Amino acid sequence: MNLTFPFISTTAAHLGAAVQSNRFIRRCHACTSSNLAWAADKRYSLDPMNAILDAASTWFFESANHALNGSLEVSLVEGIKGSERQFVEVGEDRLGPYFPVTVEPKSRCVLVEFPACKAFFVYDESFDQPDPGLEKKQGRVLFEASSSSFRTFVESRTSLAKLAESPALEFVLCCEDRIIHVLADATPTVHLLSRAPDLQVERTQTWSAS
Repeated sequence: MNLTFPFISTTAAHLGAAVQSNRFIRRCHACTSSNLAWAADKRYSLDPMNAILDAASTWFFESANHALNGSLEVSLVEGIKGSERQFVEVGEDRLGPYFPVTVEPKSRCVLVEFPACKAFFVYDESFDQPDPGLEKKQGRVLFEASSSSFRTFVESRTSLAKLAESPALEFVLCCEDRIIHVLADATPTVHLLSRAPDLQVERTQTWSAS
């Protein structure tokens, strides 16, 4: 699978690779907030797979929580594209100009909830590579998949496929810093949170080519 979007970071090693291959890439960096307090947030439930995710320039990963009851909750904060292009200086290379993408005071915060999660796989987005077995449906940030190498691995290493009454649903969540594959019994729900973003978190420097 290759879910690379037209975003780049200012990490020298990754930008060097981008220059050599003429590809735009994003680098992943753990963005952890110590003040998430999901239980205290007021949630505004949206339609499952709501278009709010695809309407934003991008989403930064903040944290994930897998509860004993099987619910997987992923916290994201909106990245907003700037209005003016800027050149990116990395060593002797001058790239761009690109639009900076940052978390602003008006950035929205959402919680993506996967109920009855049976298995999930989280990895640093910078390590992503094409998955010839991936068959995806509509969606840019969050989409359903009918097959993937992840599903094949789970079914070969567990009894999930044999014991389940019906095949598990598979979803892929793509954001800055992380890609998350999920096998679950139900469709995820997007919750718009009432809290403001934590601007003290040091996030990946991200740029948009268009």
